[in-house]
Amino acid sequence: MIDTNGAQTCLGKFVRDDRLAPANGWWELICPDDSYAAGNFRLTEQGTMQGTGTAVNGEKVTFDLPIGD
Repeated sequence: MIDTNGAQTCLGKFVRDDRLAPANGWWELICPDDSYAAGNFRLTEQGTMQGTGTAVNGEKVTFDLPIGD
């Protein structure tokens, strides 16, 4: 679960797929208010996942999440 801007807790799905190069995979977020966003992510050398995508309302979505080993 990912807390988006402290407003609600959303279900996130992250799938590694190197066929999307230069992206490392794709993601989607589904929230209790039926909002939805999806896009691609890249894994960085700093140990984070940087994602970019679009919500169903057309709003751009970006994030930079730390990932564990």
